[in-house]
Amino acid sequence: MSQEIITLQIGDHANYVGTHFWNLQDEAIACSEQQNWKEPCSTVDHGVLCSWSEDRRGNYTYCPRAVVVDLSGSLGGLSFSDLPAATDGLSTPSWEGHVEVHNISRAAKNQYRKQLEAASQLDPDDEEAMAVYQQALEAAANALQGRPAYWTDYLQVDLHPSCVLTLSGVWRGIGEWDGWGPAVDSSNARETAEAAVDKIRWWAEQCDHVQGIQVLAEDVGGWGSMALNIVTELREQYPGVPMLYYSLQRQQTDAGQASSIRRDLSRPISIAEIAQVASLYVPLSVPVEQLKGSDGTALLAAAIDTATLCLRCTGVCTRDV
Repeated sequence: MSQEIITLQIGDHANYVGTHFWNLQDEAIACSEQQNWKEPCSTVDHGVLCSWSEDRRGNYTYCPRAVVVDLSGSLGGLSFSDLPAATDGLSTPSWEGHVEVHNISRAAKNQYRKQLEAASQLDPDDEEAMAVYQQALEAAANALQGRPAYWTDYLQVDLHPSCVLTLSGVWRGIGEWDGWGPAVDSSNARETAEAAVDKIRWWAEQCDHVQGIQVLAEDVGGWGSMALNIVTELREQYPGVPMLYYSLQRQQTDAGQASSIRRDLSRPISIAEIAQVASLYVPLSVPVEQLKGSDGTALLAAAIDTATLCLRCTGVCTRDV
């Protein structure tokens, strides 16, 4: 019986890291299905992080047991069917004055996403077609240099559509979200935090034994106060469940002075407040001099994957968050 872990991702930078983390799990699951890797991979229980289901044809599929929170406009070309329509909340029957509506087209899917979606149309037994597809997929992956425009650009797994939450009223790259205050004063932020807790509860009700909750959060600026609200509520509802909290701190060299000051001031507040609620508070960042043209998120994901591997292994006496 799996001892499940529920993952919560809060903030844009955390979702970049989370995407690499889930891609690593996807690769591990694929390796476990290969004949040469079955034995060494048999000690890893992928049911700890993922929910498995069987379709009518007897094929098993998995879904990360995750809840994702980000700003509006952060999903790029990927669509989640359960997200509210872009026109929600624009109806104002009591207003008789002039109304201007500004629309923005959805970001186009990049070539890598298109290749991933094309895989479902291929015949696995057609070796020639699979070889051509693999070459095209690798070429599209190599074209992803540095930090992709959106974390969905390289997401290989299928997240549960109802568990991807976007904060209405604050748009990626437009809204002010550097200081601690915006989320405290925002009713939309409080509603999104409550929705995130509800989705965690939904996942917990499907588990046999919740081993713990792991949180990946960019807890500086507005995300810090929102993360505090969410983890505080989770602690009240699940007082005996361990909570492993990763504070993922992005090194921003292009931020303005005012933005940097706000972020620097919010960082100690996050540490002081959230560390009291989490079972273990782990700050993670990659020094600027070691980035070398990347954003460091893959390194952070690999570190988290390695540190939590023992929690997914069978027959390990210390398997507990």
